[in-house]
Amino acid sequence: MYILPVLALLSAGGGVPAAAAGPKSAGAGFAFTGISINWQQNASRSTFHNISLEMDLYQVLSGESRTPGVRFSYVKDFIFASSEHENFTLNWYAGPGFTAGYVMDRGSEGYGLMAGLCADIGAEFNFDIPVCISIGLTPSFAAHVAREEGNTAMDMYTNGLLHIISPKLGIRYRF
Repeated sequence: MYILPVLALLSAGGGVPAAAAGPKSAGAGFAFTGISINWQQNASRSTFHNISLEMDLYQVLSGESRTPGVRFSYVKDFIFASSEHENFTLNWYAGPGFTAGYVMDRGSEGYGLMAGLCADIGAEFNFDIPVCISIGLTPSFAAHVAREEGNTAMDMYTNGLLHIISPKLGIRYRF
């Protein structure tokens, strides 16, 4: 309900012409570290906002935990190379952003709050039909605050750095 006003504010920033701003795509992302739902909003012909809500599956897939964590990410991506092909357009993109969530981390005894910076780098295939497939990496450099042995401990979010070796496959419907 509240996502449309937020997206309108994000796309209105930075002097973006109204004709260039508009919906781009919505879909899902799949990685060894989690499953996400994504919304992309055009900011201009060469930039877009990428908003993700992800279930963090650390220790869930191994059976050590039954509850996934949750993570939110916002990245402003820039298309730095593009090529037209017969049935699709290939866009190479990268951009900075931020992330926050309630997740478990390596070496931590439980769930805790996580917040920090993240980045995207990847390739996106926009087909002639309204389907978009992407492959990319989204590492993060963040702090993780959790209760351990009755005390509050703050450490670096190690799992975020490990996302650099866990590619994310995305499939989205393009508007």
